[in-house]
Formats: sequence, C-alpha cells, structure tokens
Amino acid sequence: MKETAAAWKSAAADTVAELRRVDLLGRATVVLIGSMAREAATEKSDIDLLVVSPESLPRFKITPRAQIFRITRADFLDRMECGDDFPQWAVRYGKVISDESHWWDEVKNNPALQKWPNWRRKRDQVRERLRFATPLRESGDLEHAQEELLLAARHLARAILLKECVFPLSQPELPAQLREIDYSNIAELLDSMVDGDTREAALEEAERAIIQIMEELPA
Repeated sequence: MKETAAAWKSAAADTVAELRRVDLLGRATVVLIGSMAREAATEKSDIDLLVVSPESLPRFKITPRAQIFRITRADFLDRMECGDDFPQWAVRYGKVISDESHWWDEVKNNPALQKWPNWRRKRDQVRERLRFATPLRESGDLEHAQEELLLAARHLARAILLKECVFPLSQPELPAQLREIDYSNIAELLDSMVDGDTREAALEEAERAIIQIMEELPA
C-alpha cells in the first residue's frame, strides 16, 4: 500500500506541477479517483486523475504514470444531472489534489446535485461493449475482445448494484459488494475475467453469462 500511495502522490505532484507551469492550475480542479482514492488498489490498478476546468484545457504534458480524465465543469454537471455514476462517484469518493477555486467544495455541498445514478445507463453501456466484443471475438482478436467483455461485466456489476440501491465502490471492491447482495454469479464472472483469459471458449462463456444476466434484469 505504501508503494501505491507513493506512486499516485508522485503522479499527482507531476500533474499539478505541469498545470502550474503552463498557468492552468488556478482554473483546474485535480481529483484522484478510482481504486487509489479508495485505498483498494491492486498491482494492476491504474493511477486515475480527474481534471475539471471551466473550459476545455489546452494540451499539457501528462505523466506516463497516470491516466488523466479531462472534462469541463459544464459537462461534469450535465453528466451528474443525467444520472451518470462517474461524476457522482468522483464527488463521493474522490480525493482532491488541487482546487484553488474551491469549485469542488461547492459541488459537494450542493444537495440539488446529489442524485442517485440511473442504473439503466450502465445497462446501455453493457450493450455497447458487447457490440464491440462480439465481432472482435469472431474475427479472432481475442485480446481486445476480452478487454471489451471485462468492461461489459464491470458495467453490468455497477448496474446491478445501483438497481439494488448500493453505490458501487472501486473495481477491486465490486465482487465483494455483489456477494453481499446475493449476486455471486456476476461476482464470480468478474473474478474469473480479471486474470485476462483470452481463450476463445472462455470468452464465449463469459459473453453468454453477461447476456443471460442482462436478460434477467427488468426492462
């Protein structure tokens, strides 16, 4: 855990330093998100940083150790209003790295913005990932098919949790959350897919399982 904490702190410091160097820091809010923010990171976890600004930021140097999600304030608030779970997750669990404008505090303290995400949006994202995964698998691009199916399974996990009024935590925590509400089938599917098994038979089985669970969800 000390190693992961040191890694995200170093990546965050690099990002803040670069934003300051190009005179963008005062207009940007930098937030650590994902499993690092939850202190639930694994060896495979990415360092995810969210950068929110009043307008689209010009390109700036990004540290190779981090994945940067850039979004304008307007788009961030629109996604909150539309029931997207991503901004709601960031507000609930993200760790603020820099917020000179105090905009993030305004968002967190505004009750009108604290809406429960729409679980059906996640179900739609499952279908989208499946539309990519199936032709990839059938064409023999099994590595990318596995990536799309893993994304589909994670979206499905979040859809189920939100439907059951449980807010999804970080990716490594999803299986335990699912087991707590008696959805061990999708929890086991997630556990089996994390290792990146790209055998065609395994991918076909995973795809069938995702579709079957999807069909059991209400319209």
